[in-house]
Amino acid sequence: MKHTIFSTVGLLAMAVPTALAAGRVCETSPGSPTVYDATWAEAYWVTGAGSKATLVCQTNSGGGCITLGTYTTATLNFCSSQASCKTVQEIENGILDVIDHCRSNDNLKVGGKWVFEDGSHADVFHS
Repeated sequence: MKHTIFSTVGLLAMAVPTALAAGRVCETSPGSPTVYDATWAEAYWVTGAGSKATLVCQTNSGGGCITLGTYTTATLNFCSSQASCKTVQEIENGILDVIDHCRSNDNLKVGGKWVFEDGSHADVFHS
């Protein structure tokens, strides 16, 4: 009887999809953009195109990325494996979190991504 119960519990555990780990993923390396450039790319995006919209959507159902902004060595993208939308505020908060917490090399370089619960992500990387 115990064996049957544990087998059933094991099968149920395998059938329940695991939740995606949302949050910051630091990927800073010597080849990452400078913190200065990433900060300016974010500022230009938010005050430019970001200030004119409330949602950012990657509309390719097969997945892909859209470029939010660039400045010298830094590029900001919003990516998803299927069509997905996030508010400008959600993406901005994620990008700022990466810039604030993923600094390396004496706070000169930064790189990484903010992963949302649906698997989409906002990236800070070298242009």
